[in-house]
Amino acid sequence: MHKNRIIQIVTLFFFTLNSQFCTAFDWTSSDIQQLYGSDFELGDANRHTTTVEHAHGWKYGQNFFLSILSIGMILA
Repeated sequence: MHKNRIIQIVTLFFFTLNSQFCTAFDWTSSDIQQLYGSDFELGDANRHTTTVEHAHGWKYGQNFFLSILSIGMILA
């Protein structure tokens, strides 16, 4: 499965999650970032990093989820 397809599925999941349970939570926050960097001293010189984050709070407490996927690129 391609990286872009995975990002689309995760994005759809979080938007669906927020719309279905918004009345059960006191607050909710979701964030998806796609970052690119180059000239790293350790590992591959060029990298793409995808970050998925979700947090919410309700009367029973708070939950937090963070996932980071870093993909190095080899340029010939």
